[in-house]
Amino acid sequence: MYRKLSRFGRKLFLGWFVWYLLWLQVGLHSQLEPDLELSFPDRIQLHQTQIDNDPNLISPRLALAKIYLQIEAFDLAIDQYQKVRSIAPYHPNVDYGLGLAYSGQSKFDLAIESLHRELNTRQSNAKSDAKSKAHIYAALGSTYASLYQYEKAKTAYEQALNLFPDDAMIHHQLGNIISKQGNMPQLVIEHQQRAILLEPRLASAHLQLGLAYAKTQNWPSAITAYKQAIELDSGLVEAEYNLAQAYFRQGAPDKAEIHLRSFQNKKKQSDQIARLKGAFQRSNDQKQKAQISANIGRAYLKNNQYKTAIQYYQKSIGLDPQLPIAYSGIGLAYAMLNRYELAIFNQKKALNLQPDLTEALSSLGLIYLKQNKIDLALSAYQQSIKLKPGVADVQRQIGLIYISQQSYAQAEVAFKKALDIDPSSADNYHNLGLSLAYQDKMKSAIDSYLESIRLRSSSENRSLAETYFLLAEAYNHSSNKIAAEKAYIQAIEMDDSLAKGLHALARLYGQKKEQPERAIYLVKQAIKIEPEKAEYHNTLALLYYQLESYNLAQEALQAALAIEPENQSYQIGIEKITEKLAKSQ
Repeated sequence: MYRKLSRFGRKLFLGWFVWYLLWLQVGLHSQLEPDLELSFPDRIQLHQTQIDNDPNLISPRLALAKIYLQIEAFDLAIDQYQKVRSIAPYHPNVDYGLGLAYSGQSKFDLAIESLHRELNTRQSNAKSDAKSKAHIYAALGSTYASLYQYEKAKTAYEQALNLFPDDAMIHHQLGNIISKQGNMPQLVIEHQQRAILLEPRLASAHLQLGLAYAKTQNWPSAITAYKQAIELDSGLVEAEYNLAQAYFRQGAPDKAEIHLRSFQNKKKQSDQIARLKGAFQRSNDQKQKAQISANIGRAYLKNNQYKTAIQYYQKSIGLDPQLPIAYSGIGLAYAMLNRYELAIFNQKKALNLQPDLTEALSSLGLIYLKQNKIDLALSAYQQSIKLKPGVADVQRQIGLIYISQQSYAQAEVAFKKALDIDPSSADNYHNLGLSLAYQDKMKSAIDSYLESIRLRSSSENRSLAETYFLLAEAYNHSSNKIAAEKAYIQAIEMDDSLAKGLHALARLYGQKKEQPERAIYLVKQAIKIEPEKAEYHNTLALLYYQLESYNLAQEALQAALAIEPENQSYQIGIEKITEKLAKSQ
C-alpha cells in the first residue's frame, strides 16, 4: 500500500515538479513560446519514429520520458525509463526520472527508493556535477515532505543547498519546511528572501515571506510581501486572504474588505480549478485526462491567465493530439497575448481536425478583428454562425463589423438576431439603437436605448453614461430638447469625465441661448479633459460671442485654429470676431 499524499505535501511536490520542468529546459520555453512545427505531439512523434527505427537508442527514449513527465503521463514516462534501464542498466538520470514519475503517482516509497539509487549511482560517478545532485536531494526533500517527514525533508534540502547554494526553489522549499516545523520565522524569512533575490518573480516565495512576517506581527512587511505575490500571480488566492487579514490586524478594515471580497471571488474560480486538477489526478484514462487538462486551460483562460492556460492546453494535446478544442484554446490564449501568428496557426490546426468547430471559427474571427483584417473576420464569423446560429456573441461581433463598415441595415439585422437569442443583453440593445440611429430611425433607436438602460446594473456607470449620451443625441436629433437635456445630465452624472457629454450639453444650452455661464463652465470642463478637441474650443468661442465677449471668443477660436489650422469655418469666425473688435474700438 502506497502512502497517501498530504495536502501540504502535494503543494510541495507540485512546486518542485514545476521547478523540475524549468530545469529540464525542454518544457517551459517550448510551452510558452513553442516552435510552430514542434508541439508536444510533433516532438513525441519525432522521438517515437527514432525509436521505431532503432529500439536500442537511449537518447530519444529519455527525451520522450521527459515529455511524458511534463504532461503528467507518468505511466508512459515510467515505461520509457524502464526500457532505458533494460538497455543500459546503470544509465544516469533513469532513477531520478523514475523517482519523479512515482511521486507524480503518489507512490512515494518507490520514489524514495529510486532517488536514493540515483544518489548512490552519482556518488560512484566522479563526473556527476554538484548541481544535478542538488536537484536530486531537493526532489527527495519534497517527497519526504509529502509524507509529513519534515526533519528528513529539511536534511535533504540542506544537503541540496550545500551542493548548490544559489538555487531559488531549493531555498523556497526549505523555508516552507522550516515554517511547517514551527517557531523559526526568522530562518524562514532568510530563506524566502534568498529565494526572491535569486528569482524575484517567484510569487509563492513572496507569499511565504508574508506569512513569516505575519508570525512576527510585522504587518507592514507582510502586506508588502502579499501585494508583491498578488502582482506576480493574480490567481494566488491565499495571498488575497492573508492580505485581508493583515489589513484587519493593522486597523484598516476598508482595505481588508476589498481584499476579502477579491479572495471570495477568486476562491470560486480556484475551487473549480482544484476540482478539475483532482479529477485529472484520479483519472487513469489518457483521453479523459486530456479533456480535463483542456478544461483546466479553459478555466485559466477565463481568468485571463493566458500563459498558464497555454501550458494546460499544451499538456492536453500531448495526451491527445487529436483534441481540436485544445488547439483552439491555445490559439485564443495566444490571441489575447497578441501573438497572432501562433494564434492563427493553432486555430487552423483545430479546424483541420474538426472543420465544423464553431469555437475555432469564432476565435479566428476575433484574431482577424484584432489585426484589423475586417473582411477575414466577417467571413470567419459568418461561417461560425452558419454552423451554429444560436450564439449571441458571434451575432454581436458581426453587427459591430457591419457598423464599422457603415452597413447599418445589416448591423440592425445582426443585433436583432442576437437579441432573439439573448433578449437580456443591454449591450445588444445599445448597439441596435446605434445602428437604428445611423439609419435615422430615431424613435426605434430611442426605444432600444431605453431598454438597454433598463437592463443595465446601476453600477455600470460608464456603460450607462454612453447609452444616456446616445439617447440624448437621438432626442436632440428629434428636436426634443427637454428630453435631450435630461439625458445629457444623466450621462454626466454617471460619468463626470465624459467630455463629449459635457460639450453636447453646453452646445445645447448655447442653441437654446439659456444658462450661458453654465454652458461656458461645462465646455471648459470638457476642454480640461480633452484639450486637443478643436470643436470644444470653437463651442467656447461661440458662447463667448453670444455674450459679446469678443476678446475671449477670439482667444478660444485661436486655440481651435492652433489644432486645426486649415479649418475654413474657424478662419471665417476669426475674421468676424476681428470685425466686431474693430467696431467696438
